Amino acid sequence: MAQESQEVLIEPFETYVAPVGTAFPACSATPAGEWKPVGKQGTDSYSEAGATVTMAQTTAQFTPAGSPRPRKVWRTEHTWMVAFEVADMTPETIALLMNNASVTGGAEKKVSLAMGFQMHLFALLLKGPSPLNEGKFSQFEVASCYQTANPAPKLAAKGGPAFLAVQFTAVEAEIGKWVEYVTE
Repeated sequence: MAQESQEVLIEPFETYVAPVGTAFPACSATPAGEWKPVGKQGTDSYSEAGATVTMAQTTAQFTPAGSPRPRKVWRTEHTWMVAFEVADMTPETIALLMNNASVTGGAEKKVSLAMGFQMHLFALLLKGPSPLNEGKFSQFEVASCYQTANPAPKLAAKGGPAFLAVQFTAVEAEIGKWVEYVTE
């Protein structure tokens, strides 16, 4: 009998943000309290392309004059990013993506798109299915990150919804606190 390939994930991951320092929920828990989904409808706001996590590195090496082979290698940069698109033009989502700006007004809501020099930092939770146990969950826990995409919505009468580009990049704002992958 063939064994199921649980490690092949086919369900979407959902992104939540909270203030830096907010405790991460357990894998089995539903994010609540300060944790807010990115996109009014969560994964129902995301494009079918899904989320792409990029774990990149830049390396360097020393090759001595007396050998064609490297003798020493080191890492000069290590990054973690998640990118996806949301079909959500609500003022709240636009404000979140524009450096966590404020939404003002009542019946008529406004968001200032003017951003200053400072970048707003978020804690981020990227939650999805477990590669170990069916019906369980896994999550990337990002202690501190900032939104780096240019939202660039395409506003057209025909041709599909207006998607906002989203990309969060991890930053080690506190020594030793960066990104962890947790699964149950």
